[in-house]
Amino acid sequence: MAIGYKSSRLSCILPGNLTCCGWRAFIVWRKIFHGSACGFTDRRVENINQHQPTETPGAAVNVTSCKCGKDVDMVNKESNISDSTFQRLRELIVHGKLAPGSRVIEADLADRLGVSRTPLRAARHRLQQEGYIVVTSLAGNKERLSVAPLTEEDARELYWIVGLLEGSAARLCCELEAKARTDLIAELNGLNEKLQQCALAKRAEANHIFDLDISFHQAIVDAGAGPRLRAIHAGIKPQTERYWRLYASAIIDRLDVSVNEHLAIMDSIEHSRADVAEKAIKLNWQNGADRLCQVIKNLGERGSW
Repeated sequence: MAIGYKSSRLSCILPGNLTCCGWRAFIVWRKIFHGSACGFTDRRVENINQHQPTETPGAAVNVTSCKCGKDVDMVNKESNISDSTFQRLRELIVHGKLAPGSRVIEADLADRLGVSRTPLRAARHRLQQEGYIVVTSLAGNKERLSVAPLTEEDARELYWIVGLLEGSAARLCCELEAKARTDLIAELNGLNEKLQQCALAKRAEANHIFDLDISFHQAIVDAGAGPRLRAIHAGIKPQTERYWRLYASAIIDRLDVSVNEHLAIMDSIEHSRADVAEKAIKLNWQNGADRLCQVIKNLGERGSW
């Protein structure tokens, strides 16, 4: 979450879909569920209530409910705008339209995306927390925001983390019932055969290869992982896409190696060998990191100085 320390405490008491909205959600939540019991009043509601007929006490409740409903709608709308802004800004970074190392200027990005500074700032904080944006301290208590660089060290760490997550998912796939495993293997085999055709063709389009590869790995996560593991995986995986899109042309030369590694993953899942499956998918990511880092050494890091 991009709200920080205070919101981590609020998340213990707020309904799940309101925690991302921070203090605004907390105020609305307290209005709806606590009202005057917490010593919290809204003078606008009080003034309206004073003009309601005394013989119909339910009218004041209706006015308050209407007011609270509007507040909830406002919070939901702001949350949707903030989430949309986050997704659009992350996409710009992942696809290289905001280059590694480039400055992040809130006013310019707000104009570019057609949003106000408030959702843009919330999105920026969230991207900063997830590692897409970095902050450099300058003289005079000033800060410089920039898109995170692509470095060999960062690539190795990212690939290692994703390997751990997908290794756990592969282990869980081995515990699936026989029919579910058979269906998964059939799906994986179809994707890997298309990757093999790309490797033989030597001229396949890089983005098509990426889509096939990500579908192969995502199928394992979807089949074996629970909601928490899937959520963590979804948060970290797009960062590996940044490396792929910038260094893809040099990586796909070794596609045949990755195809063979996929075969080992499929065989271990098919025969329910959990330890072997976990090691196989970790090895695939480790070797992928080695191949990527060799390319980074040859072509140079992006955005670091």
